[in-house]
Amino acid sequence: MSENLIVKGNCKEELYANLLPQIKSVVGSESDAIANMANVAACIKDTFKFWWVGFYRVIDSELVLGPFQGPLACTRIKKGRGVCGSASQYEEIEIDGIKVDYFDAKNKVIHEIKKSNKVEKAHEWQLKYYMYVFEKHGIIGVTGVLEYPLLRKTEVVLLSDIDREAIRQMIDSILHVVSLPECPPLVRKGICKNCSYYEFCYTNENEDE
Repeated sequence: MSENLIVKGNCKEELYANLLPQIKSVVGSESDAIANMANVAACIKDTFKFWWVGFYRVIDSELVLGPFQGPLACTRIKKGRGVCGSASQYEEIEIDGIKVDYFDAKNKVIHEIKKSNKVEKAHEWQLKYYMYVFEKHGIIGVTGVLEYPLLRKTEVVLLSDIDREAIRQMIDSILHVVSLPECPPLVRKGICKNCSYYEFCYTNENEDE
């Protein structure tokens, strides 16, 4: 087994495609779970330059710190405490093409975790849309929580009737654009570079093909 990690790729997808076979090679010949967790954490941190990468093991009613790369971390976390402790008792749900980070089914709370170092209005509307979709599927009384680990901050998000009407209008506008025979002209804005769908607008496709 080679102990040299090769980091190669110009985007997240390419980096993952290059990393996964190497991780399989590293853990494939080793049976010790602690050793494998240590090497996986190192591989991920070296590839993506994340601030912290590591593992917590579920032991009884606590999360106990395992191998990690990064700054000092909490050794033990009670379930339900903080981002990691809360995440351990929630489930990930995918519905209508959206995937929420964690859903507390007991209390009907959608938790959306953001790596950003600033609070943005777009995050709030993203969560409101998730709540709107849940309501459409009969899950009534859903609330949301935005969590910013870097800021050590959380924000409660509620869905009002005004929000529901705004979302319906947004959906109608989107469906109208989709139904057009041609794509609307490109509108260049500085904010576009940080959009998850940047490639959809800036692929420079040849429309004659």
